[in-house]
Amino acid sequence: MQISYVSLLAIPLSFLALCLFLWFEEYQRCAMAKRALVKCLSKSVEEGIINQAQADNLRCILLERKNGKTDF
Repeated sequence: MQISYVSLLAIPLSFLALCLFLWFEEYQRCAMAKRALVKCLSKSVEEGIINQAQADNLRCILLERKNGKTDF
């Protein structure tokens, strides 16, 4: 029984395609969450709930936490 190179590559390539698809889905979800965060903070500033400096601080804290740079 002879195995072709195409069949040997099919499983690793399928796995790679699945990984790329899942990464892209997660990337899109994070991008949507960031846009929602910015929109919510902007709305809070407009309504006078927080000031611009507080919004900027919150944005920095949340983005650093997402990137794993903080200890909490």
